[in-house]
This record gives sequence, structure tokens and C-alpha cells, in this order.
Amino acid sequence: MTATATAARRQFRVHCAEHDRPCTSAEQAIRVLTDIELSGHCQQAHTAETLVDGQWLPLHIARAREILAAPLATVFDDLMVTHRTWPPAAEATPAFRQRLAANAAAGMPVFEAYSAALGPAAAVTLTADGRGARRDGWCRCPDAEGDDDSWIRYEHWTAEGRHAHGFLCRTCRFIKQSG
Repeated sequence: MTATATAARRQFRVHCAEHDRPCTSAEQAIRVLTDIELSGHCQQAHTAETLVDGQWLPLHIARAREILAAPLATVFDDLMVTHRTWPPAAEATPAFRQRLAANAAAGMPVFEAYSAALGPAAAVTLTADGRGARRDGWCRCPDAEGDDDSWIRYEHWTAEGRHAHGFLCRTCRFIKQSG
């Protein structure tokens, strides 16, 4: 499953207190934003935004919402969702129990029913090879230097946007380089 079709139908703009400039894509909005910042013609703060459910959101927040709502194995660009986490109390709410019961009654497999009932994740990790990441330490493998084939790109997202990114060791899955 890929997540590019949704973004293709969206509206985009570069926004400041004085004006809005419509754009045809997120890429164009970022180019326009960069041109404005480099030219210095407008001294207002600018944001590249997209329209989501009738609300203009900064691109990174809209992207975070998409990623946090995506099921496991969804691909964003060349990274796959490999790990999702929720707040500890997410399962304790009556709304969760109601959604879980409705999903089970609809015949969803147990894992899918449970994940769907939890709703969007609080944090998501994506990796280039679709395997997990161990983000709580640094790689200490003897071949950690110089072997580019053992470097796996990863990103970690929260509701605020991309929280961390870098490369993992293919062998131990710990971080080799953070960005």
C-alpha cells in the first residue's frame, strides 16, 4: 500500500499575513517558499500549507497525520511503516472498547480490529527495508565504519512532524548516524 494518491488531490498554498499564493503541489509550495525566503522581498513569516478536511495545515503536520494514521507496511516514498505506538491509556477508554467491538462484529481480523480501534498512533517508525529499528542506542558493530551497504535509512514521526531520522545498522538495527 502506498500513500501518494491522497496528496495528489489536495490543494496547496504558501501563506503569510499579507497574501496567499496557490500552488499545484507540495513540491511547488516548497520551491515557492524557498524562493520567497531567499529573495527577501517579503519580511512576513511564511508557511507551505495544504488543505485537509477544510483546514489549512503546515505540510509537515499534514504529513505527520497521514503517517500516524497509516497501518503497518504502508509505504511513504521509499520508507515502510514498521512500528506504531500509542499512549499507555489508549486502551482504557470506553471509545476504544466500542470501536473494538464494532470492528470485531464487522468481521475484521483481531490485529486489524485492535489497531483500527486505537486510531492514529502517537508515534511511528519507518525504515527503508521494512524491518524494525532499535532507536535506543548506537551501533557498536565492528564493521560500523565505511560499509555503506549496511546502512538502512529510517525516520521517526510524531504529531509534531519528523522527530528523528538517520541510518540504522543492517545487523544490530541500532542507530549508525542520526540526522
